[in-house]
Amino acid sequence: MLTALLEQFTDRHIAVLCGRNDKMREKVQEIAQSDGSGRLSAVSFTDDVASYVQRASFVVAKAGGISVSECLSAGAPMLFYKPQPGQEYHNAKVVAHLGAGQIAEGRREFLSVLKRFKGESLVDMSKAAIAIAHPDAAVRAARAIVQTWEWTTRKEQLARRDL
Repeated sequence: MLTALLEQFTDRHIAVLCGRNDKMREKVQEIAQSDGSGRLSAVSFTDDVASYVQRASFVVAKAGGISVSECLSAGAPMLFYKPQPGQEYHNAKVVAHLGAGQIAEGRREFLSVLKRFKGESLVDMSKAAIAIAHPDAAVRAARAIVQTWEWTTRKEQLARRDL
């Protein structure tokens, strides 16, 4: 897949966020060395995933809730390769249905989708991601909780007063 990305996007840098997976990091470094273009890098664990996502033309990602949320808030189109059954598959289907990404179930489909991840297609997916993102969701949820608590407290105060 990395070779396909390097071949398809000759003018782009590809950063692979490996987290704490040392074997994956070593494999990516091997591929980067054999490629020799300097366009591929392995990134160990970082707390700054957001800066990578915000700079990305698109993201090949797991369809976990945090990854999807991060990409949506950054307006980064997503490509999900073989999403895990269950919640991740459902997340990928929703993102694809809403136009902010695509799913590749196998290698051949991955290569086919990559060819479409250019120009207007990426712009349209980015717009869709931004349109469905709710980067203020945590603040809205906290407000709703506080309002509910205030309403419940006020209701209890009024009930005591009526006794």
